[in-house]
Amino acid sequence: MDPDGKEIFTSYLASTYAIDAEISSDNKELAIAEINTEGINVQCSIRLIDINNINQENVTRISLGSDTLVTDINYNEKNQLLVLTDSGAMVIDNGESKTIIDKFDNSVSFVTIENENDVVVISKVENGLFDISYAVNIYSYKDSFVSTNTFPLKELPSVVSAGQKYIALLLDNELVIINTNGRLIKHNAISGNVNEIKFFGNGNMLALIYRDKIEILKI
Repeated sequence: MDPDGKEIFTSYLASTYAIDAEISSDNKELAIAEINTEGINVQCSIRLIDINNINQENVTRISLGSDTLVTDINYNEKNQLLVLTDSGAMVIDNGESKTIIDKFDNSVSFVTIENENDVVVISKVENGLFDISYAVNIYSYKDSFVSTNTFPLKELPSVVSAGQKYIALLLDNELVIINTNGRLIKHNAISGNVNEIKFFGNGNMLALIYRDKIEILKI
């Protein structure tokens, strides 16, 4: 529908189910993550629909192969589509898929594309017998190149929130904020159980959401 509530077009799904959908930042493209459960293997694909070309052939379908499940999709500010699956991450740029992370290994504990520009991965690091730490790995796709920045952690965060500029990590009674280049910005002592963290105010403010209150922090 357009901003006035008028229908622009209708897209029908035959043998597939829609599991996620996103509209590009310039409102020109609709992406639908689809799953086909017919047959022996599960098949996932991304359908790209040109919203401004509804009277012509306006659909591009990109197959992700068998036994690959899409878990999240997000358009970035350059209208490239980040695709997160249960096994890796990719970006679809001008109808072509390009790998960001080929395959997650067993050390991966948490993955998000929440901030729409980066793939944020928290992995376990085994430094030796009974010596385990963690690391935040930030994968950024720019100009057909994937860059990686890393920030070490002493433990696995209980809450993670990725904003456009910063990443908030809740450790044991400590809130750690890093930027998307993997550099420490600040850390605060926290008391009580934080259930969720949300960025707002152009990514420069944080809301710490408790069971019975909300605490506001400026970065």
